[in-house]
Amino acid sequence: MGTDRAGIGWVVSGMGIGKLIIMLFGGALSDKFGRKPFIFIGQVGFVLFFLGVMFSTSVAMGFALSVLCGMSNSFIDSSGLPALMECFPSSPGTASIMVKAFVSMGQFAMPMFIMYIYNNSLWFGWSFIACAILMGLNALFLLTRGFPGMDDLPPAKAADGSVIQQADKPRFFPEGICLSLIGYTSTASFTIMLLWLPIYGSDIAGMEVVQAKGLVSHFAIGSLCAVFSTAFLVKRMIKPIYFVFAYPLVAAVVLFLVYMYPSPSFCVAAAYILGFTAGGGVLQLALAAMAELFTFGKGKITSAVYTLNNISIFTVPVITGYLAQTNAANIILFDAFLTALGALLALVVLIRYRKIYPGVPVIAFSGSKA
Repeated sequence: MGTDRAGIGWVVSGMGIGKLIIMLFGGALSDKFGRKPFIFIGQVGFVLFFLGVMFSTSVAMGFALSVLCGMSNSFIDSSGLPALMECFPSSPGTASIMVKAFVSMGQFAMPMFIMYIYNNSLWFGWSFIACAILMGLNALFLLTRGFPGMDDLPPAKAADGSVIQQADKPRFFPEGICLSLIGYTSTASFTIMLLWLPIYGSDIAGMEVVQAKGLVSHFAIGSLCAVFSTAFLVKRMIKPIYFVFAYPLVAAVVLFLVYMYPSPSFCVAAAYILGFTAGGGVLQLALAAMAELFTFGKGKITSAVYTLNNISIFTVPVITGYLAQTNAANIILFDAFLTALGALLALVVLIRYRKIYPGVPVIAFSGSKA
């Protein structure tokens, strides 16, 4: 394409713009016209993006393709996530958290594929072609599938299987707003750790550069462990909202400790714990909790949570970049306060949840499905 870093940054920003544009109304469209058409539109958009990137010859063309990529991503998020919960109405929390599992798998597999291409001196275009083929095949497969109706999720049940009546009606203020804001705090915390944990390890904790970069791998392992264990617990025992509160609370405590006691060994241990808590699918669990409280208009619900998610992706690099000019430790402290805020927001929702569903037990083995 023949551009500099500023041009690359401009191109990448188009993805965020495209995501935000569609996320604002994509959920409402899928609630009105159905999930399947917009999932298909998103997949076709991705195919065009992957193929178009190989023939991009200017910053303007690259920017347009980046916007298309962001729009396609939001079409799939605002339609696919509600459809997934509708496919598994008795366990929407497990369905949501499994999305995080496949995201983590993709983040693990794609770098390995890229390294294979690099090490064997192959054409890098094969990575785009492979993605386009996989997305195209998936789109064709989904065209042949029937989608469930967009009915309300089933009401909460007690351990004996009886339906629990709502003692109060859910309100967008405060619980809806708090859960939407968790879409910001959870994404911001996750992003900060991926970007800055290695720099904190090398600059503040005195780790070797290679060892510090390994913190991301420790974080990823903790995240994968959390995804599968949480998926099991959400389905069999514990409602999603309890994890939305507990995970950020633990992560905030660990971040404060890392800030106060930076050392190589503690940073390694903290990376596993932070991966398990902050990287364990809090965003997806918040969406499941939102759907459990507001059992209608799941597309709009998804848009509300993921709009704040997209705003976080925009703003966090700017804020942390400014903090990095002072001291990398300040970024960890900022993340600790941000994660603590997420726990406080979740506590508000948890209090409201207990008022709305006073008969739902904290832990219910096999009888109550999350």
